[in-house]
Amino acid sequence: MRSLLGGNPFSLKSENGENLSAGLVYSPSYFEGFDIAVDYWKIELTDAISTFSAGSILSGCYTVGNQPDFCAFVERAPNGVIATVRTAGFNVNEAMSDGVDVGASYRLNTDSYGRFQFKLDWTRLLSSETNGVDSVGQYSGSPNFEDRINLQTAWQYGDFGAVWTVRYMSALTDVEGCFVSCFVAGGQVEPGDNLFTDTKMDAVMYHDLQLTYNTPWKGRVALGGRNILGKEPPVTNSSFAHSFDAAYDLPGGGFWYLSYKHDF
Repeated sequence: MRSLLGGNPFSLKSENGENLSAGLVYSPSYFEGFDIAVDYWKIELTDAISTFSAGSILSGCYTVGNQPDFCAFVERAPNGVIATVRTAGFNVNEAMSDGVDVGASYRLNTDSYGRFQFKLDWTRLLSSETNGVDSVGQYSGSPNFEDRINLQTAWQYGDFGAVWTVRYMSALTDVEGCFVSCFVAGGQVEPGDNLFTDTKMDAVMYHDLQLTYNTPWKGRVALGGRNILGKEPPVTNSSFAHSFDAAYDLPGGGFWYLSYKHDF
């Protein structure tokens, strides 16, 4: 079985959308150094352009209900075996998503220990609907995290500095099926067969760290690592790579680096 990725010049229409956003920023005078911002956003699209992975298309076609919009992208060989899954862009009737962004920061200056800054960025996805079907907390070719949180702690003392970042992504449900035994080896399944099960993708937390030093000659040395604890991304059979999604992090453990920057 192969997946055919490309454009759709014949039946693709332009999408139309409406955006709504509202927010507030609060910097209390009684709490020096603290700021918080809260924003609500909502996006509505008609004739929305969307793409699905091969796994998501097969999931949509070969499940209870037999969704013809997905089955139309599945092509079979004369012997009935699935030959090609087309993953070109197409229009869905309606897509809507809304959520809340929260950003907070606190700055603290000390005489003996330097300057500290704490930052929180939190996105709560309230809904993510396509044709009335909500996918919050689900993996459908791409992650729809209910919560994504970045927490950063920065420290600066003279020419020395450090930044520690924590990245959190909430749990997802991945719909996957018997790709090898059913689709690849013979294709002896019919639309409507209930072959798919929900697989839990646990919440993930990554840690990044950077140490810096400003040299006397206007240079800056940085030593750091991304995903320093070597946390592997969760496995998913519905992603483009058919094993992991880069929205988490790359597999293979942590990424370490040493850099030098000089200002003239």
